[in-house]
Amino acid sequence: MKEHQSYFTGLTRFSILTTFAMVLAIITAGAREVPVAAVQRVIGIVEIPPIFGIPNPQGPPGSRLPSVLTPVSLYHRPKAGSGTVATVNTRDEIATAEYTYEEPGALVYRQEGGWYLIGLHGPSETAKAWLRPADAGRFHSLSELLKRGSSYFTSAWDNKLWSEPASGQATLVDTAAKDINVLSTRKIGDQTWLQVEVLLPGRCEGPEPRTVARGWAPAFSPEGKMNAWFYARGC
Repeated sequence: MKEHQSYFTGLTRFSILTTFAMVLAIITAGAREVPVAAVQRVIGIVEIPPIFGIPNPQGPPGSRLPSVLTPVSLYHRPKAGSGTVATVNTRDEIATAEYTYEEPGALVYRQEGGWYLIGLHGPSETAKAWLRPADAGRFHSLSELLKRGSSYFTSAWDNKLWSEPASGQATLVDTAAKDINVLSTRKIGDQTWLQVEVLLPGRCEGPEPRTVARGWAPAFSPEGKMNAWFYARGC
């Protein structure tokens, strides 16, 4: 009898561990990340603990603290009682990007009074709705992400650097180099300007890249595409 009990106890423990591993795999699975080329006028990334869980600072990348995941309602306007656009149950329903290695959040297009306008996946890839402050976690601004991470110019950049943001003289940078250091940012109207150093060779191509150009560039192209982004996972 003890042998049978031991067998079933072991089987039960195995089942629990297997189930736990499956749940953990689901929780830590990569979100449906939006390609940079499809991103327009993003001002940052916001964490949503009820959907993404709470990152475990002591665990491996992507691990989460024990918490209860709950659906989140998104609204027409940044105001309570404005009407629900959708109820989100999983991260796959949200337009996401990683703000650091294995840590995804929702792309943010506007911010107003603690509310965040985020993107939705569905029949229309351009659908957006407002996330209320009570469901929002930490917000990572575009300026913070670009200055903190390994940043680069995207294919939307026109290879021009300005001596001053929104004014001064524009210089055509004749180089294939795209990796940059973002030194500072400045907001002028609805445009964010980036003070950058262009590096050659790229960060991942040599131990000590040198600065080949310095100046200002807009964060968004005239079409609204992202001129600059960052490597969330490093080289």
